[in-house]
Amino acid sequence: EKHRENIYFRWGLTAFIVIAVCIILAQFVNKLPAVFEAVRALIRALAPVFYGLGIAYLLDPIVERLQLLLRPRMEKHMKSPERAERLSRGLCILVSLVLLLLIVWTLLAMVLPQLLDSLTTIVRNLPSYYNTIQGWVTDLIDDNLEVADLTNTVIDTIYSYFNNWLSSTLLPQVQSIMLSLTTSAVSIAKALLNLVIGLIISVYLLMGKDKFLGQAKKLCYAVLGEKRGGYVCNVCTFANQAFGGFIGGKIIDSII
Repeated sequence: EKHRENIYFRWGLTAFIVIAVCIILAQFVNKLPAVFEAVRALIRALAPVFYGLGIAYLLDPIVERLQLLLRPRMEKHMKSPERAERLSRGLCILVSLVLLLLIVWTLLAMVLPQLLDSLTTIVRNLPSYYNTIQGWVTDLIDDNLEVADLTNTVIDTIYSYFNNWLSSTLLPQVQSIMLSLTTSAVSIAKALLNLVIGLIISVYLLMGKDKFLGQAKKLCYAVLGEKRGGYVCNVCTFANQAFGGFIGGKIIDSII
């Protein structure tokens, strides 16, 4: 009899767990759009942190190489090695940021003038394009009266279409277009602000790189244990070397 009660208890507990899981899954599916929106909001809020991590990762090899050159020279002229370490790293980070800004400015200076020249050339040549097409159409019309009638009909149709489009579609949407432009300007301003904050975060991460890596390693060993933690650290080191080499190769290839 006790065995039978245990069986009933197990079946009842199993049914209760299954029903509870189904209810939780149903609520999760119903709230899925809100969950996605919360995740997107969290990502937007953490955008400066992601920018900072990316910038710090890209600048770290440059900072390390510059520090190898600058730190021995500063240690010769300073009594405290720790102070020489901090000062040399700060100067290397500053130089790396200046180099990054110069590279971005150089790319913009190379691309934007060419784009403006192309647009200016197109606008400047529009009258000649129009005159060429007009001369071609005039010659075609003079040689064939049927083509002339057909051309006049097409022109009238196009004129009526554009007139209706301007009055019924474009003008009512001017307000929404202006709102879109305002929203775009606000989005660009937010992106620039996030980028500035990301630069500040990258400086903070680069200055405390050794401390942060040491804390992350200790946390990994504490959570996963010595064997698994060492394996995870080795995998992360290998991935960093492979990905860093790939990024460096791509940058050199782009420069060439």
